[in-house]
Amino acid sequence: INNMKLLKLYATWCKPCVELSEMLAEHSIPHESIDVDSLDGEGMVSKYNVRALPTLLKFDDDNNLLDTLVGCPGTKEELMKFIYASN
Repeated sequence: INNMKLLKLYATWCKPCVELSEMLAEHSIPHESIDVDSLDGEGMVSKYNVRALPTLLKFDDDNNLLDTLVGCPGTKEELMKFIYASN
């Protein structure tokens, strides 16, 4: 994943968040995770207007938000399409 960063906003009590974490791990997709119940997480929820979990944010190298994926994708293909789609 060149010129891009992924940030996963999640909660420990969120089952779809666990499913997304497993999907990212299974496919060795590098990402940063922030628990929305933490201080950092609360700031991110507010900054990016997060309304549902999990939320995956895609940024370019300059930290410009490129795209947002809300919820856990149903398939690996859906996840890969989000990650690799050009914006």
